Amino acid sequence: MYGNKVKTVALNWYKWLPLNWEKQILPNKSNGLSADGKFDAAFELTNCTAVGFDLDASPFGEDKYDYTFDNDLKWKDVFDGYIFYEPYYNFTGKIGFPTRLNNKQAKEFIRRMIINNQALGNKKDARLLKWFGWIRKYTEKNEYCNMREFKCISIYPNHIEWKSAMDKWIISNEQEQ
Repeated sequence: MYGNKVKTVALNWYKWLPLNWEKQILPNKSNGLSADGKFDAAFELTNCTAVGFDLDASPFGEDKYDYTFDNDLKWKDVFDGYIFYEPYYNFTGKIGFPTRLNNKQAKEFIRRMIINNQALGNKKDARLLKWFGWIRKYTEKNEYCNMREFKCISIYPNHIEWKSAMDKWIISNEQEQ
């Protein structure tokens, strides 16, 4: 419908999936760096200079698109461009809102938690939320106004392996020179 009028651009990020999915839904997949750290290594070698580029005209576009789900795609098949703005180890996550949830929002939040638990097969948690959701609603109303920040890599115990994957490419590059 839109032809060449629409473009998709990827931001530098790591392969992400909710931590509980690693064991429950996609046991053969895990969080990690895109292209086994190759992209991040290239940016590390340029002192992490922010850059954007067309994937079709780049060697990065030829790499296998190795995100969460199995596929036979290359990066250029999925995205038109790529933006690197900051290394993964500097990403900061934020939780919370600058205001409290009202009753209607908190009730909807609990309803969605029940649906999520049912979808993941957590029948016991879903049942507990149905019975005691009013307690959780009160907790969430207070918790979500508690804004906080954290280093994204701090929640991934295997983030040290990510650095090793990136370093592998850096060492390979140094040996070629």
